[in-house]
Amino acid sequence: PSGLLDAVGQWDSTNGRGRRLGIFGEAGSGKTLFLQHCARELLRRYQAGTGTSLPIWVSPSQLKEITVKEYLLGPWLEQAAKEHPPLPLATWQAALEAGMEAGLFWLFADGMDYLICDTNEGVGTKGPLSWLKTSLSGLTGLNVMVSCREETRRSDAKGLAGFALYQTQHFVYPQD
Repeated sequence: PSGLLDAVGQWDSTNGRGRRLGIFGEAGSGKTLFLQHCARELLRRYQAGTGTSLPIWVSPSQLKEITVKEYLLGPWLEQAAKEHPPLPLATWQAALEAGMEAGLFWLFADGMDYLICDTNEGVGTKGPLSWLKTSLSGLTGLNVMVSCREETRRSDAKGLAGFALYQTQHFVYPQD
């Protein structure tokens, strides 16, 4: 997947908007590690002044009762605003919305197999990937990288329609 990491870096430097990537594979095949590496690399490039995008990490438990947009503009933004110089929350919100529309953020949604939603339009009616895709509608400029297991991708294939899909390979451990 180093080629994919290079592509993410290239998209970052060209200020891509609305990229959708799906990483799928079996348990233990490195999906989470790959997403973490991509997120760290984007942050490193941003801090070095060579990149334009910032990563946002989301786990399924954070989306239990709210959409991605509600989470980002609510709990996530409130927490992020506490960690930086004081500005009115409305200023942070406007900046986040403008940045998402401009493609300045990458949302890393790891382990979406475990997404369980309690809303009327929850996962049970659609499947976790389809729910996530619906939840992302209206966030057209936000870049997204999602990970899930192969069985989830197969059982909810429509949820990743429009995503560029990449499959992890099985690890082969060296023999002693």
